[in-house]
Amino acid sequence: MNIFQKAARAFGSIFKTYVEPGWQPLLELVESEEHFKHRPLTANEQVSWVYACIRRISMSVMSAYLRLYQTNTEGQWKEVDSHEILDLLHEPNPFLSKNEFFFLLAQFLELTGESNWWKIRDEFGKLVGLSPLNPLKMELKFKGTWPSHWIYRATDERGMILEIKLDMKDVMQIKLPNPRQPYRGLSPISAAAPSIDSYFYSSTWSRRFFKNSAVPSAAIVSEKPLSQTQYERLRGEIDTKYRGMSNAHKVLLLENNVKFQPITMSMKDMQLLELKKFNREEIAAIFGVPLAKMGIVEDVNRASAEQLDITYSKETITPILGMIEESLTRSLLKSEGVSNLVLSFDSVVPKNTMVETAKHTAYLDRSVLTINEVRKELGLPPVEWGDKPFKKNEEPAKTEPKKVMT
Repeated sequence: MNIFQKAARAFGSIFKTYVEPGWQPLLELVESEEHFKHRPLTANEQVSWVYACIRRISMSVMSAYLRLYQTNTEGQWKEVDSHEILDLLHEPNPFLSKNEFFFLLAQFLELTGESNWWKIRDEFGKLVGLSPLNPLKMELKFKGTWPSHWIYRATDERGMILEIKLDMKDVMQIKLPNPRQPYRGLSPISAAAPSIDSYFYSSTWSRRFFKNSAVPSAAIVSEKPLSQTQYERLRGEIDTKYRGMSNAHKVLLLENNVKFQPITMSMKDMQLLELKKFNREEIAAIFGVPLAKMGIVEDVNRASAEQLDITYSKETITPILGMIEESLTRSLLKSEGVSNLVLSFDSVVPKNTMVETAKHTAYLDRSVLTINEVRKELGLPPVEWGDKPFKKNEEPAKTEPKKVMT
């Protein structure tokens, strides 16, 4: 039995059990914050634009390159290529790869407002692995006004819940700050909930309209009261012969002064398309994801798409990466007694090629930079003739023609 199996057995074999209350389904009446907090994972599963935003952000975080640096008292950084913390992040446990780790980390962060990980240790207390903890199943306990420990509620194979006590030092937490509860995270789902509800309902209405009709398409009116037998027979014939897409546009035959009275309520009247577009844009705006990043390219040209990409990387992804790298450094290095190492992501903000070209051209024209200095910024090797200041209007040096001996 390896260290991970021992840790898992210890993790799930303590504390009392109790029956877990049912989770409040998405979009039903929410009576308390306890009910509401279980909605984000369902929103990700059932509302397409929530899933699209979460997936885009998670893929961007997963694709960012993380480096380890050693620092000194003079504030200088030197990259470290090989270290056990890098090995840990590349394989947090036998079931998660590096990409899966960062993808899941970003998913929890955006859906629930925080991402919590159990720090697995060996028999000597050394950090050897990381395991994801569902933030919706975690409760933070306090001693006075300061956090003291966590309670995690895990489900066993019998469907029972185990209450597991975790020390603060054994949980790595990354969170989006919550002004109401500073030690817990705030999910963007909270702000987007009305639009998510509206989008879900309008999508459900559309689906049911095409499948069975979301509202009665007509009323059957009888001049005389129908017996129970007549009522059941008429209802059964309508359900079996005329309901559904395969029976659309069939001729309805009625008898005994029974009339068919259409009820007109078109989808245009409901303006569902406009409503869904509005909800889509509001959901994307709350998550900070431009619609162009998700394939919606209305009124977008190359220049505006490039600027949107820069804005998304700079204002949405970079702050998230900043919080992640700070939390990783604090929880995996500083708290483990390593004070001279830091983790940092490479910049994910793409360069604006038009601005960069104009800048380099102006610097060359005014002799601010040499050609080799510009080439260095572009990641190109130097050239022999590139160390002298470049002058735009300078004529090339003239050479005297060689005299030919006769």
